[in-house]
Amino acid sequence: MNINITDISANLEKYLKLKEQRKQANKRYINKIQHTEEWKQKRKDYYNTNKNLDLNKENYKKYYENNKSKKAEYYQKNKDMIKMKNQYNYYKKKNKIDFFKEKYPDKIKVLEEIKYIN
Repeated sequence: MNINITDISANLEKYLKLKEQRKQANKRYINKIQHTEEWKQKRKDYYNTNKNLDLNKENYKKYYENNKSKKAEYYQKNKDMIKMKNQYNYYKKKNKIDFFKEKYPDKIKVLEEIKYIN
């Protein structure tokens, strides 16, 4: 593959021309669309409808702080099941499912009973 300096310079000129066109298009967009009254009104409406998102965020934080124990209880109840699923996924990712089936047939039965695997 032979590449000439002229080819490289031509491609560079094309790139610089396109880059300049993108800059101009961006300026046009900002000046013609974003500074219109219609655009400003859309932004105001959007802000007014979504300004309570920060309040929701605070409510989520409060709920999380008040209910940390629920998550721990759920984990303690389902610890064995979670570990089995994680172990199965590990062997699946390593493409050693046959080894997992040979080594832990009881876990395979449990995972099939809960329909985690077929």
